[in-house]
Amino acid sequence: MRELILLLKTRFINTCNINKLHTIKKSKLLLFGLVAIYIVFSLLFTFYIYAEEAAKFFDQYQMMSFMLIIFFFVASFATFMFTIYNAKSAMFNAADNDLLISMPIKPSIILGSRLIYITLWNLLTAIFIMVPAFMVYTNYVDVSFSYYIVAFVVFLFLPIIPTILASIIGYIIAYFTSKSNVKNWVEIIISFIFIGLIYYGMVKIDVILNYIVVHIEDLKNILKWGFYPLYLINEIFNNYNYLSLILYVFINIGLFIIFTYLLSTNFKNIIARLQENKTKANYVMGHLKTRSIAITLYFKELKRYLSSPIYVFNTSFGVILLGIAALASIFYDKEQLINILGANGTSSVYPLLITGLIFIAFLSSTTSSAISIERNNYWVLKMLPVSPRDIFKGKILLNLSLILPVAYISILIFYFTFGLTIEQLIIAIIIVTISSLVSTKFGLLVNLNFPKLDAISDVEIVKRSLSVTIAILVPMVIIFGVSGLYSSIEGLMSFKTFLIIIVILMTGINFIEYILLKTWGTKRFKEIN
Repeated sequence: MRELILLLKTRFINTCNINKLHTIKKSKLLLFGLVAIYIVFSLLFTFYIYAEEAAKFFDQYQMMSFMLIIFFFVASFATFMFTIYNAKSAMFNAADNDLLISMPIKPSIILGSRLIYITLWNLLTAIFIMVPAFMVYTNYVDVSFSYYIVAFVVFLFLPIIPTILASIIGYIIAYFTSKSNVKNWVEIIISFIFIGLIYYGMVKIDVILNYIVVHIEDLKNILKWGFYPLYLINEIFNNYNYLSLILYVFINIGLFIIFTYLLSTNFKNIIARLQENKTKANYVMGHLKTRSIAITLYFKELKRYLSSPIYVFNTSFGVILLGIAALASIFYDKEQLINILGANGTSSVYPLLITGLIFIAFLSSTTSSAISIERNNYWVLKMLPVSPRDIFKGKILLNLSLILPVAYISILIFYFTFGLTIEQLIIAIIIVTISSLVSTKFGLLVNLNFPKLDAISDVEIVKRSLSVTIAILVPMVIIFGVSGLYSSIEGLMSFKTFLIIIVILMTGINFIEYILLKTWGTKRFKEIN
């Protein structure tokens, strides 16, 4: 038990960089704390709105007990999908494998600590879904004090089964794709299928809820025989069946122990299998190709980018969504799309388009992870016979090549489908170009200031690092603030004049960022160890 606690403690300290907190100024810590509070409350508020809408629907048909089942299923599904591409790196391909295996620690302790670590992170994810659901439920149903105890216990064990199932499937996928040259693309496709299912569920939420109402009895049988833990949850909250609660806890703990034991008996072999790679035996020496420094560094960045599914998934989702929206505008009725966007005609679609383009430019920042993603290879980068400015250019060029081609094509499609003017087309192209330049340089500056080279996996860098959080949230707050500012002065200034001011400001910011990268950025690049 002591070894298990020590491994968990070490993992959390390394992930959260707790040992480095004393080196950060109090003013920065306060800023980070405020940003964290903003994130938490924003997510909780978003899911609270969804929970409130679902509660109104279920209350209308006197099916409030089924509302919690739906949210438990959503939380379990989210946990399951997030763990599939996280399990391989977090459980089997961790950077400290060789060190831990060489130490007198049982494989079951190592695996148990990693499984608990993933489960706790999944529990944090589930909080944003389930806490609003529990709160809304109490607004519609009279509950006793025991409800809060039962809800806490059920919630505490919620991520265990989805984490175990996702770990098994993630291992199977990783095992078979480890012998293939397309293993990274398989993980990327799975990730986008996951997002596609979520998006489809949000669009078809009314159809899904109506189906539940009509087929409620059939769904209860499906829960009982296909998703027994969810059936137990239904019994717990609907009938306050404490025997079901005990059985639910027993099943989760039992499966956790069995899974950890079975996996630990073959731990070393599993690691060895997942590290196998397919190589070509018929290598033939060809002509040596030469490229310019900029192109060579660009392809080096592109290769590293495509080698990390989570890196691709986290930074390309907004761009892909923009492309899908542009294609949808071709096949769907224009008036229908305008109604979906909540706009009043084409004239009010244009401000939404501009806001969306700026938002996606900052959401798709690869440079906020570009330094940290080097990890153990950073020293190789510093030893290259090229200047830091050339390295920066390669990383910036990768980000721009991800955003701008899709953005330009999408804007051109919107030009025809929404009937934009030539002037609006040109301004949109200028806006997305300058926004992409600003977001790319901003992400690189932030990552130079807060590098995370000791991360165990790419997941920690791309999803949990401080630089990524700052690079997304700070611009997001500014974008929403500027949008709110224009709403308050809309009568005093035309949207065209407002955009011209925005372009001038972003051009100035872009120039400042260029000077900072050229001076402070070069110095900082050499200082990072």
